[in-house]
This record gives sequence, structure tokens and C-alpha cells, in this order.
Amino acid sequence: MVFGAVASDGSLMPHFVEAGLKINTVEYVHILEEVFFSWMDEKFGLDNVVLIQDSHHAMGPRPQDLVGQESSQFREGLKLAL
Repeated sequence: MVFGAVASDGSLMPHFVEAGLKINTVEYVHILEEVFFSWMDEKFGLDNVVLIQDSHHAMGPRPQDLVGQESSQFREGLKLAL
């Protein structure tokens, strides 16, 4: 499976997920914190980012409630619209 992100300038960030790995809320947040935010910070900075998810949420904790709780990469300027 591939986790993909597209920036407003057309930049792409594909991340290949290990075959058979179940993507639950915890794994999704891990990908955001360890892969996506690093890419965004390196490419654009995290000062003015809007993150929009276009898929259905699984039952359980909402990602926006978990992101940044223990992430040193998460900054106040990041806005989540999940």
C-alpha cells in the first residue's frame, strides 16, 4: 500500500507501507509524524500547513487528537482539518 501526499505546488510524497501492515489510527499518526511532517518541514517548513484527509475515518481516536502529543516535529503553526 502507498501513503501519498500532494502539496499545492504539485510536489508528491509517496511512502510505501509494508505489505500486510494494518493501517489503524496509531500507525497513521506514526506515518504523519515520522515521514510526512519531516518531508513537509524539509520542503516547505511547517509554519503554514493545512492538512486535509480525503478518506473515511476508522472508529477510535481521531488522528488530530494524537498528532503532536509526543512529536518534537509538530509545531503550533500546523493546522489539521481532518
